[in-house]
Amino acid sequence: MRDDTTTSIETLPRTVPPGAFDQPGHDQPGHDQPGHDQGDDDHDEADTLPTPDEIINELAALLRDILPTGADEIVLDGEVDDEWSSHAYTMWRPDGTSFTFDSDPEEADDVAALLGDLWDATQENGDDPWSGVTLTVRQDDTYELTFWDDAAEDDAVGAAGKV
Repeated sequence: MRDDTTTSIETLPRTVPPGAFDQPGHDQPGHDQPGHDQGDDDHDEADTLPTPDEIINELAALLRDILPTGADEIVLDGEVDDEWSSHAYTMWRPDGTSFTFDSDPEEADDVAALLGDLWDATQENGDDPWSGVTLTVRQDDTYELTFWDDAAEDDAVGAAGKV
């Protein structure tokens, strides 16, 4: 888990800038696929991971861009460990009803890669371990982020801010 309870999030452009996902290692076959051992060093020594806050910024911006018209918020539920990641979206309408949503495969790959990078970066940072994350991004560009660990489900850490 992250030790801090707030995260400083920069104001982001409405869309992710071109090349934002051209991170080292993202073009490697299997980088974000099941069975890929994210714990192995598949980056050369010159490559460095972005900070957790930078990755959260990127992920929040991507989710904001996925959020369809008519939906009030998108909730990403993700699970990650050193060998795999999975995620699902739930959209919420202003009337409180929900619907599920499948993004296009490229967006799904980008989210999976960012979740893997976030897990790697927080582990590299020495942050407490986590196995799950929920990120809620709203039309008004606010977000809520919660990490949890299956081994200690009562010990969730969260943050809130504006993207």
